[in-house]
This record gives sequence, structure tokens and C-alpha cells, in this order.
Amino acid sequence: RLPEQSPPEMQRVPLEGIVLQIKSLGLRGGDASAFLSRALQPPSSEAVAAAETALRRAGATDASGRLLPLGEHLARLPLELRVGKMLLFGALLGCIDPVLTIAAAMSLSRHPFLNPHEQRAQAQAARAVFCNENSDQLALLRAYEGWRRAIREGGGRGGRDFCESHFLSASGMEELHGLRAQLADTLA
Repeated sequence: RLPEQSPPEMQRVPLEGIVLQIKSLGLRGGDASAFLSRALQPPSSEAVAAAETALRRAGATDASGRLLPLGEHLARLPLELRVGKMLLFGALLGCIDPVLTIAAAMSLSRHPFLNPHEQRAQAQAARAVFCNENSDQLALLRAYEGWRRAIREGGGRGGRDFCESHFLSASGMEELHGLRAQLADTLA
């Protein structure tokens, strides 16, 4: 039997972003527990403490819970903590282009590498072309770069052919491209 109502979002999702906003805006003096306890259906104190710990470990807050410069920048980004931190450091280190692709890949609803049961060996061989290291993110980065090159050289048909020959989902690659553009706009 299904519950009559699903739990409120604050009771279902990580709270790092909400806690960052509370601290950034100085609500209740930046005391996230005090502020969130006033919600109609507040999150558990354990969830708030876990968010505070995650922010401290990420370098967004100090031991007393005050925002550090990294936290101030992260609070301006409507992104999950690790994705936001990755993008900020990518921008600082001058390697934002590949980091945008990897961050977008981490946010995909489905992995774009196809693995049809009847062609498993061929799909694995096609994927191996992109795998120099043991990293799905770097493999997907290389696949994305190849796909974009195929589109530049052969238009939409070139992109579809690339996907077909490398066992990639064309819609998955389009989703990756769209997410990447959204992330770039967020940083602009």
C-alpha cells in the first residue's frame, strides 16, 4: 500500500544546498538547525548535522560552521555540492571545458553507453576505444569529444553515425550536451 503523501522534499534529499543558503543569507544567524526546526515538517536533526559535516569536509565552512570563501561561491550556484565544487576548481585551474563535460556526465539520468545483450562483445570493444584509464568519466569525456568532432565534420548525420558505431545513445549524448550548456550558463 502506497502512503497517502510522499514525505516533504526536505526529509528526502541531502540538505547541503539548503544549509548553504541559510548560512549565506544569515537566516537565524546562519544556524541551520534553528531555522529548519521552524519548518512545518522539519528534516531530522541527523540530516542537518550530516549536511553541516559534508560542508565542513568540503571546505565550505569552518569548524564553527561559518561560511568560508568556497562556501560563499558554492551558495551562489544552484548545484549539488560536489558538482559545484568541481566546477569552481575547474574554472580556477583553467580546465573548465573538460570539467563541464564530466560534471554534466555525473548528472545524467542514464549512462549513454549502450550495452545490447546480443552485441555485448562489440559494445565493450567500442567502449574500450575511450577507456585508457579505469574512469567512466574520462571515457565519457572522450566519447563526448569524439561525438562533437563528428558533428562538426559531418553534421547531425555524422553525430548519429558516431553514436551508432560506438554504441552510444544519441539522445543520451544530446542530454549530456544540454546539461553541459546549462552548467556553463550557471557559471557565466
